[in-house]
Amino acid sequence: ILVLLQNEKKVITYLNHPDPAAREKARLALTDWETNDSELVAQCHKDLQTKNRQQSALKQLMLLDIEAPVRSKIKRTLYDELTTREIQPENTAPAFDLLEKLGLTVDDVPSMIGVYETTRSDEAFAFLEKHRNTEMLAHFAKVMNRPGTVSSHAATFLERMGPVAESF
Repeated sequence: ILVLLQNEKKVITYLNHPDPAAREKARLALTDWETNDSELVAQCHKDLQTKNRQQSALKQLMLLDIEAPVRSKIKRTLYDELTTREIQPENTAPAFDLLEKLGLTVDDVPSMIGVYETTRSDEAFAFLEKHRNTEMLAHFAKVMNRPGTVSSHAATFLERMGPVAESF
């Protein structure tokens, strides 16, 4: 009905709807109407915080062109969802894929430490290891050694990094 009314603002809320048929009709209408990516990205960003829409939003964001100013906001949402364990377990790997698409820099290390210290430590470690560079490892080792940081996490991290960590 919303599609028949050509109400783009209402239809976009169905972009990541849990019902596949509703989601597909919305996507087709939005494509026909040539809805711009920034509007689709905004809806997906909002839907990342809704458990039954996360998976679809993650998939959709992987397909969209995400402008630089919005990337940091989406990354912050993903880190919040990962560290508070609000993300659905089946969405953990896609969340890390999206973080990779958005770009990891040394500025992301504190957020990744937060993720590492949660039950998702294996995913965070693998992500950091995959994107490691000297600058990032030095920063990560320095932050992990600050007072108040759980030392067992620091020791485990440095141990898993192997010989490359010895220089830090």
